[in-house]
Amino acid sequence: MVTPAVTTVANVKTYMQLPETGSEGSPVDAVIEQLIPQISALFKKYTGRVFGTYEFTEYYSGDGTPTVVLRQRPVAPEGLLVWVDDDGAWGQGTQSGGPFPASSLLEEGTYALQIDDADGLSNCGILYRVNGVWPMAKTRLWLNQSPDLAANYRYPTGNVKVTYTAGELPEDVELAANMTIAAILQGNQSGSPIQSESYEDYSRTLASFQTSGGLMSAIPPQALSILAGYRELAWG
Repeated sequence: MVTPAVTTVANVKTYMQLPETGSEGSPVDAVIEQLIPQISALFKKYTGRVFGTYEFTEYYSGDGTPTVVLRQRPVAPEGLLVWVDDDGAWGQGTQSGGPFPASSLLEEGTYALQIDDADGLSNCGILYRVNGVWPMAKTRLWLNQSPDLAANYRYPTGNVKVTYTAGELPEDVELAANMTIAAILQGNQSGSPIQSESYEDYSRTLASFQTSGGLMSAIPPQALSILAGYRELAWG
């Protein structure tokens, strides 16, 4: 899918105090337009989240518990649909009629989204199976493995399909995008973003952005500090 934009040309120019009048189609506009989808993709890669509202179709493996945690948040309850098909295989099952047929669609009321936001959204993204559990396949992991003595082995099957609408564009994330694009434009002119300047006997210090791994980053430290609060755990 196309990554939703985390800012606009007009917002970047306002942040940088660039004039709007008579500037449409200017080289600066063209550079900003090119940078916005690239920065949006960079933010997605860094945080593991998509910023902006979008409809998602995702697959999960039941684990024998009443809960599944949806990957994108906040989640809107409207339009939430859930299917359970033991042979669904992440939408790749080969059973007759195809995976996740209409008969595998769960009725409303057999699942529930935990609402924990004043606007009626779910920030936690926890989806409950009402009076039941999300089914788990139990199997031996290898053909020559001896039968279970105690432990139940979880075998991922991609047997739960969920379609839902989720996401938002927080104002501080938009600020981080404006900061990042401004730093890149500044770096295009000076070779690197300016860290500090002095007036008498003019001197200038250029910044060198370092990530925790010691690699150069296109995201300035102020923006990284904002995005740190939105980073997700890795999903297997």
